[in-house]
Amino acid sequence: MNYNKLFNMSDEVVLQIGFTGPIGRQFSSILAESGCSLILGDVNEEEGGKIVHNLKEINGKIEYVKIDVADEQGVREMVKYVSGKYGRISVLVNAFSKRPTDFNKKFEDSDFKSWTEVMEVNLSAMYLVCREISKIMIIQRQGSIVNVASFLGVVAPDQRVYGGSGLNSPAVYTASKSGVIGLTKYLATYLGKYNIRVNCISPGGVNPGGVDKEFEKNYSAKVPLERMGNMDDMKGPLIFLASKASQYVNGHNLVVDGGMTVW
Repeated sequence: MNYNKLFNMSDEVVLQIGFTGPIGRQFSSILAESGCSLILGDVNEEEGGKIVHNLKEINGKIEYVKIDVADEQGVREMVKYVSGKYGRISVLVNAFSKRPTDFNKKFEDSDFKSWTEVMEVNLSAMYLVCREISKIMIIQRQGSIVNVASFLGVVAPDQRVYGGSGLNSPAVYTASKSGVIGLTKYLATYLGKYNIRVNCISPGGVNPGGVDKEFEKNYSAKVPLERMGNMDDMKGPLIFLASKASQYVNGHNLVVDGGMTVW
C-alpha cells in the first residue's frame, strides 16, 4: 500500500461526536480536509451549525446532527439514521467531554452531583455510543473507533504546576479519562475478531489561547519539549488512527503530550 492509500479517507464515512470544543474543532477541520463523508454530532446546535457552515467550504460532504450523548434513545436513533443514510460507518471519533461545574474547587470541597454528571457523559456515554456503533461495525466486519481520553488518565496531575494560579484539575476528570482508556482496551480485545480497531488519543495540556501565564510556565517546565501543546499537534495523531495507516494498531493509547509522561 503506497503513501496516498495509507492516508486516503475520501471513501470513508466518519461520525465524530463532540466538535465544538477546542480539540474537537481541530479534529473536524482535519477530517473535512481529508475528503471523507463527515457527520458531526454535538448538543450545541448554534455553535455546531456555524462550524459546519464554514467546513462545507472545504468539503461539501458534511452534515450536522444534534445529539445528547447521555440520551440512550437519542443515540440509538442517531446511529440508525447515519448508518441508514450512508450505508455504513467506517470511523467513529468520540471527542465529547463534559467540564465539571466545580472544576477549580479543592477535592474536599468538590460536589458529588458534578461528579456524577461528568461520569455520565465522559464515561457512561462513551460506553453507550461505542455499544451502539459496534452493532453496525460488527455487521460490516470493519471499523475504526477513536476515543479521546487524556494524559491525566495515565498519570495524576502534578499539583505543583498550578501554583497560585487558582487553577486545578478535578479528581473526576482523571477518573473518567482513566476509565475511557480502560474501556478502549476492553473493546479492542472484544471487537478485534470483527476487524474493528479501537484506540485512544490522550492529549497533554493544550493552550487554545489565554492560558494563565504562571500555569503555562510551570507546566512547560515539566515537558521535555518545553511547551504546551497547540491545536495543530492533535490533527496528525487523529488521521493516523482513523486511517488505514494504523491498520495493525489496536488497543493503543496514543499519548500526545510532548513527552511529559515519560519522566
